[in-house]
Amino acid sequence: MKSHDYPLSLIRLLSVCSIVLCHILSYYGNELSHWFNVDTQVFLCISGYLYGQKEIKDCKSFYLRRFRKILIPFYIVLIPAIILDILTGKMDVFTGLRSLLMNTTVEGGGHLWFVPTILFCYVMTPVLQSFFNGTIKGSFIVVTVLGIQIITLFCLGFASFYPGPWIACYLIGYAIGYNEKESIYKRKHILICFTLLAAMNILQIYIDYGLHLQLTGIIGKIYVYWKNFNHVWLGTFLFCSLKWLFERIPFNTKVKKVLDVADYYSYEIYLVHQFIILGPFSLLGVSPFFVANLMIVFASVLVLAWVVKKAEKFIQHYGPNKVVS
Repeated sequence: MKSHDYPLSLIRLLSVCSIVLCHILSYYGNELSHWFNVDTQVFLCISGYLYGQKEIKDCKSFYLRRFRKILIPFYIVLIPAIILDILTGKMDVFTGLRSLLMNTTVEGGGHLWFVPTILFCYVMTPVLQSFFNGTIKGSFIVVTVLGIQIITLFCLGFASFYPGPWIACYLIGYAIGYNEKESIYKRKHILICFTLLAAMNILQIYIDYGLHLQLTGIIGKIYVYWKNFNHVWLGTFLFCSLKWLFERIPFNTKVKKVLDVADYYSYEIYLVHQFIILGPFSLLGVSPFFVANLMIVFASVLVLAWVVKKAEKFIQHYGPNKVVS
């Protein structure tokens, strides 16, 4: 039985903290928030990596487990927010129904875009398995690049509701996991590749913040398309480099317990945190003291995540079908 991957758990914990920090910076209008939100790409890369190392034999069971695990806590958070928005006149019933179908979202719930996106990724995972199965060293890079372009262009042309480059990030994580499972390329070569790709962010920073160029026409469209992948390369680089680094760190029992708890609540923390930071119930301005506000926000997020988890376990226990993790 494979031991728990604590380096991945630590990356996940740091990603959760980074996303919370991103939205705190966004509340104060700090430009750095644009760069701290790269950890959504790290999340997608982690998920893809894990499934790239697995073999899905029963698609029905896979979809059932994944959808339940994602949607039960999602609706526990979303439904009260919809009801409150309707009662306060911020949302009509039709828009509330659209929110339930994940076609729009509630006030303060902009981060919930992640839920339909990760579900889309799970839907295509068995397809990725068929796509990559049997791939050898000579065709692995071609298959990966082709998959990135197919997914991105499909989303741009037929499913624009879904962020193509972000979904491509899941595919890249899947390819990295598959590569390790099949031992196609050495890990250091993968890390060098994404280090070079991530370095392109320096060019974007120079163009946007140094030269202040406003590119238009076909050049502007190409530039926007290229720029949309910069967070993908940066997120993938962070994932690969941190995993390489953390695998060299010995984790003692106390650290492992902390990481176990963080893993257990990470998704629920993600679901509730923005409502407390940027939503109508933001607590960042509840007092004139910055540090006190941060402590109140962190405590509130943890309490709400705990409540959501308790409600989730209650539904799993008393629901018509037991949810398998």
